[in-house]
Amino acid sequence: MGFEQLAALRDQLAAERAARDGHGKNTQDKPAKTGKNDADRPRAAKPAQARKDERPEGKPRRTQDEARKKPQGQKRPAPQGKPQQPETPRDPLLVAIGRLQHAFPKAFPKKPAPRVALKLGIVEDLYAHAAKLRLSEEEIKAAIAAWCSVGRYWAALSKEAVRVDLNGEPSGTVTAAEAGHASFLARQQRKKAQAAAKAQAPAAQDAAAPPAAPAADSSAEAPAADEATISVSADEADDTVGSSGS
Repeated sequence: MGFEQLAALRDQLAAERAARDGHGKNTQDKPAKTGKNDADRPRAAKPAQARKDERPEGKPRRTQDEARKKPQGQKRPAPQGKPQQPETPRDPLLVAIGRLQHAFPKAFPKKPAPRVALKLGIVEDLYAHAAKLRLSEEEIKAAIAAWCSVGRYWAALSKEAVRVDLNGEPSGTVTAAEAGHASFLARQQRKKAQAAAKAQAPAAQDAAAPPAAPAADSSAEAPAADEATISVSADEADDTVGSSGS
């Protein structure tokens, strides 16, 4: 190879080196293109406080109290269950007797235990417990009168029967006169019950009799029905009065 060819080769290599150096410098000066637009790049998330503070213009900010309140919409109707039946008012006399039985069960026993003869003057003893019983003196007096005015109590007033105080301790006995008066009151009560049963028997018989039944058959059955009604009504009257006291 001659000197001319070596010089030409040298110039060619120098030109190629200069071209490579110039291309690398231009690449460093210009940022590389990624092929993505700025709109495609993800934006940095704003702080939570900044997002919270952003409000449309003209719209006032809600306070914490207003935010806690529920929106005032239409209230849902309450579920309709079974209608509550009104409570039947209790007889004040039965309430008073019930309190006596709860406070002094030995002097005022509950059914089916028989009643006992009470100490004379027991009303005055009960006045001392009026506050405990939550009863007035008039209510106590009315309760004792009702308790001692039924056949179950009169049955306890037999001759020489032991009277008891509020604690059930003996306190006197029933005299013969007191026992006779109690027996008289029991007979009067039974007569009144029988008279009331007789007065109600014709109406009950007419309602129970069939309309097409002959008159002879109706008259023949009348005595038997009358006697049965009297017997049952007398017993029911005694139990009704007694249950009102207990």
